[in-house]
Amino acid sequence: RPWVGPAGIEALRAFTAAGLNRGSANWRNLLCCEPENGNLEATRAEARAEGLLDPIEACAPRLRAEMAHTTQIVTAGAEAARRLIPGVTGGILDFRGNVVDVPAGIPSPEMPARKIVPTVNPAFTLRSPRFRTAFYGDIARALRHFRGTLDWTAPRAWHRPSIGQLRAFFAQP
Repeated sequence: RPWVGPAGIEALRAFTAAGLNRGSANWRNLLCCEPENGNLEATRAEARAEGLLDPIEACAPRLRAEMAHTTQIVTAGAEAARRLIPGVTGGILDFRGNVVDVPAGIPSPEMPARKIVPTVNPAFTLRSPRFRTAFYGDIARALRHFRGTLDWTAPRAWHRPSIGQLRAFFAQP
């Protein structure tokens, strides 16, 4: 069963806080097995050095098959987001928390159109607790969006506001 260690417990807490129990969601990992010593990057570097297939690439067909009918996804961490959202660059903190509409057929023909909300990996929140609130908020926002109960309007923002705009803003109650 995926997501059973400390990071899985943190993820389960975030989903429970947002009103979802473990049995109501499909939990998936990019990898079928845990890398030696839990160090994915070292395992990937070793595979490249030995001319072997990258472990994530080796597991990609299995992941696509498991997700062939999934239309609402929360990705945990940048690597998972990069595998499912075309054109994603930068770190997870640059694009986390937003709903991304991905058309059908990307990254492979059998994939349906889907909505993806990337967030930080729960293991990251264990190492950097200051991001726990953002993680919990991303999960809650994703579930509200998927349920159709997210009621949010982008705020009006000004870059270099005029004196009149500032006066009107500060005059509001």
